[in-house]
Amino acid sequence: MKILVVEDKYEKVKKIHDVFGTDKPEIISCVSASQAQHILAKEYYDIVIVDIQIPDIEGGDISITGGTDLLSFIESSSDIKQPGYIFGLTSFPDNFDSLKRNFEQFGWPLYNINSDYEIWSKILKNKYSSKSNNKHLISADIAIITALEHTELEAVLELNGGKWSSENIEGHTYYLSDLKSNTGETLKLVASASERMGASAASIVTTKIGLYFNPKLMIMSGICAGVKGKVSLGDIVVADHVWDWSAGKVIDDDYGKIAFLPEPHQIPLARNLRNIFKTFGVQCPYSESIYKEWGGDRGKDHPKVHLAPMACGSQVIANAEIMDEILKGNRKMLALEMESYGFLLACDSIDTPAFVAKSICDFADSEKADEAHKYASYTSASFVFKFISEHYTSL
Repeated sequence: MKILVVEDKYEKVKKIHDVFGTDKPEIISCVSASQAQHILAKEYYDIVIVDIQIPDIEGGDISITGGTDLLSFIESSSDIKQPGYIFGLTSFPDNFDSLKRNFEQFGWPLYNINSDYEIWSKILKNKYSSKSNNKHLISADIAIITALEHTELEAVLELNGGKWSSENIEGHTYYLSDLKSNTGETLKLVASASERMGASAASIVTTKIGLYFNPKLMIMSGICAGVKGKVSLGDIVVADHVWDWSAGKVIDDDYGKIAFLPEPHQIPLARNLRNIFKTFGVQCPYSESIYKEWGGDRGKDHPKVHLAPMACGSQVIANAEIMDEILKGNRKMLALEMESYGFLLACDSIDTPAFVAKSICDFADSEKADEAHKYASYTSASFVFKFISEHYTSL
């Protein structure tokens, strides 16, 4: 649960914090109406607590109607994320009844911070308890999805100090954790794996996570096959765009042989994300730390990051000739796997920004190297965590 406190007096902000003790929701405070408007334009808050007398701008003079003016703006604006619950707190008894009527006309209460303490503090505690215990109201900033629970999801859950809790919702397990960004912000993470391989299963779990947790960014990590000679085991491929290579029409050609006519539908990477990944070049900015932090077998070179097309299909490919045929669909393709198209299609349907970052574990030929799966799962998951910590707050 997230609470926004619009209050310019430290003692009153502290009193709100003290309601919860050590176990508390995320509480953000600001000192002016304009700051509150800016914050609410970017983030959803479950509760907004408004002081009556606040400045219009930071460093400005106190406005005796600042709180009620802000409330009027919140109720009438279409440019902000409407909070779930609002109430006012004041320590000034003068004109309290008329101020209270101003709040009540919008359906929200006003309390005296001191004499009404038992009332408003109980409201905060009850709403926090209700949301914390309701699995369908758990929210997350970022969702990480993998195709496989073994190896791929395990690599995700081993990071962040292994500090994950689990929730079972309608028979499916989701893992929750907090991650500190490089700016000190606490980010809420949710991670889960598909029930089976393939685009359809990936689409289902992605949709469920999007609806249950309402993340602001969704990421698919894990392993993929690479184009031999262009990438190395452990390299990370961020999908510039994804297409289903198996979509198309099968016909008899003029010689009586079976021919396949592809009909690709490409899902591109969002421009703001693409611009970030383009600056990486072929050398991952976290390459050295990812390489050094791995305790098992690895190649002699640090993993590189590639921004390139990724093909998706419903079959596990272990044949160089078929890989060559898929390459004909896009000569710049560097990766091949089975889930990215379904994942991105689901994200697009629920209007959630997303990207795919998978690591090379083999080259889709007869020399498939299963022993590389664990290292590739690790480099992918580690890259995702470092990216989130470094770049999420600037998206």
